[in-house]
Amino acid sequence: MLLGIDIGTSACKTTILDSATGRIVATARHPLNYLYPDSVRAEIDAEDLWHSVTSVLRQISAQYPKEVAALKAAAISIVFPTLLPLSADNAPLCNAILYNDRRSQPQVDELNRRLGLHTVERITGNTLTPGTSILPGILWLKQNMPEITSKTKTYATLGTFIIHRLTGAIGMDPAHASLSAMCPMGREHEWSNELLQAVGITSEQLPVVQEGLGTAGHLRAEVAKETGLPSDLPIVWTNGDSVLSAFGAGVAFPGQVFAACGSTDNIIVCADRPSGNPIFCNVRHILPDVWSATGSMSAAGASVKWLCDSLLQCSVDAAMADAKNAAAGCGGLVFLPYLLGERTPVWDANVRGVFLGLSLTTGRAEAARAVLEGVACAWRQMLELLEKEFSFRPAEIVTAGGGSTNHLWNQIKATMLDRPLIVLDFNDVGSLGACLTAGLGSGVLKTPQQAFELTAPLRNSHLVEPVAEWKDALDSAYDRYNQLYPAVKHLF
Repeated sequence: MLLGIDIGTSACKTTILDSATGRIVATARHPLNYLYPDSVRAEIDAEDLWHSVTSVLRQISAQYPKEVAALKAAAISIVFPTLLPLSADNAPLCNAILYNDRRSQPQVDELNRRLGLHTVERITGNTLTPGTSILPGILWLKQNMPEITSKTKTYATLGTFIIHRLTGAIGMDPAHASLSAMCPMGREHEWSNELLQAVGITSEQLPVVQEGLGTAGHLRAEVAKETGLPSDLPIVWTNGDSVLSAFGAGVAFPGQVFAACGSTDNIIVCADRPSGNPIFCNVRHILPDVWSATGSMSAAGASVKWLCDSLLQCSVDAAMADAKNAAAGCGGLVFLPYLLGERTPVWDANVRGVFLGLSLTTGRAEAARAVLEGVACAWRQMLELLEKEFSFRPAEIVTAGGGSTNHLWNQIKATMLDRPLIVLDFNDVGSLGACLTAGLGSGVLKTPQQAFELTAPLRNSHLVEPVAEWKDALDSAYDRYNQLYPAVKHLF
């Protein structure tokens, strides 16, 4: 048996995979409490997160004692990037700063002035941006919380913290290092002295980067006693949630494409090299010689949640029922889903969401469908850029995640992309990916191909085809969408 722990954007989920049959034999989940103290901050209390992890492990141990007793290894998929300063005894010194936190925009501007506008891009292959880049977050802490940084021994991640609590080891996975803005492109086990010096730290203040398919250590006796897991259970290093979701979906080899649908959406293209194009998030994948170029948007499912909670004040089901009654193109209404700023392709932390084309005939149905179409426009924009970068056109896109359970949305996306979606019926691909890395890291599974063949029945899927009669209207909406950000960006 293999245990996967998925610390996601809304809940901590656990899955037990039977490594003999490839079947999921147990699951459990516990909600997470993310914090948004103001319009730019996104945080989580690391101790509260640890409580959620231990709670869900106790839950699965109590409900499935036989399966838990047979566990051979565990691994963790974790929301990333994050930044968490740790003291000399590896205790959190403040809340962890999340990937969608925007407080460090002034530090991004300062570093670009000091180093040169494109220096970080040249060294790392990625855009320097608040939240997604750890480097400006460190500078923000040093300038705004000196009482914290004076006590900081290690500028770590949530993954570092969780692994330490489980095993006592300290390390960072290559995916986190890729997006840290501190390591040279394609050399995720090194730190750039030039970039570290820019914020006044040394490599000794950072975790050592460890391969994601290696074992961090064994479960500490006190954690085993607290959670009910087997003592001395091998724990594989954490990995970023987007790459582990792709891995769970069977996407790990050059030329494959995966779209992860959640609060944020990511379109991931696997390649045998880092693209070096900073318009994407260029990340080391699970396998040592595979990189992913990711088109990443900040507020996909989050836009739907905002629409329902704050604007329409209704359930998601009610909003989707309304959306089905709106015509394709929503009578000219276009939505720019930049509620949390945006990453690919604009990398603008200051921009906000926009409705364009409101009229007296605009109703709930048009507003609901416009949000779905706006996210689909962002998908198309990102995919077109990825296709241009790698000179290929995938015939179909594999997709999974909470947003992929919405059939209307899938139809809109397929039509917008002008190709079918392969929608996986199993959506907990992050925890499945963690199960597979647990197996590979511990030697229970021998090769990625064996892991994918073992779990192939879990990746049952259905095809969602484009809707021909929507195509002209959605093409027209996409044309207006492409013109919207350039027209309004100076207003923010």
